[in-house]
Amino acid sequence: MPAKFTDVEAAAKREEILTAVAPLFADRGYENTTVADLEEATGLSRGGIFFHFPSKRELYLGAIRHTYMETAPVLRAAALAGRDVRDVMMRTFEAFLEETCAHPQYQLFMQQIRLQRGSQPDLVELYREMDALQYAYYARICVDLQERGLMNKDVDPEAAARVYASIVERLHELSRDAPPDELAEHARRAFEVLAQGVQPAQ
Repeated sequence: MPAKFTDVEAAAKREEILTAVAPLFADRGYENTTVADLEEATGLSRGGIFFHFPSKRELYLGAIRHTYMETAPVLRAAALAGRDVRDVMMRTFEAFLEETCAHPQYQLFMQQIRLQRGSQPDLVELYREMDALQYAYYARICVDLQERGLMNKDVDPEAAARVYASIVERLHELSRDAPPDELAEHARRAFEVLAQGVQPAQ
């Protein structure tokens, strides 16, 4: 029988398991990752793994969420360091690119979702969940900017967040082919235009 865990210990063990299996699922995909692979990656038995997760599928979805959420603290720190709207957006975008480069499994998971969500309802739901989290996060950045006096108070944070997220998504697509200097120039121009529409008059 698996040992009993406190809530804190259980949460820490879940985090440890997700960290261990995320690169495996990202590299091999769900179908090609076996329970034996998961046992080897975690150092746990089948029972030890599934004591914390109800199924292999839930573990897979949890690994995607875990990888996605790892970027949040880094982006938050980048946003707080910005001096004005354009600077906040540039810093956040640059931090996002650095994080996705540092964690290749992020890109691999996104590819899996794009390819499979049409036939996998749980991936559709997960994508919607992540999309909502993304907009909520960007809206929080916009509220922070308003509280710091860097963005007009009458701007709808959610509307600004959606525009910002659309720009980031397009820039992220360009990052696959555009040289770094060219990408930085695209980002600078896009965020400059957005900043002009939302920042207080000088």
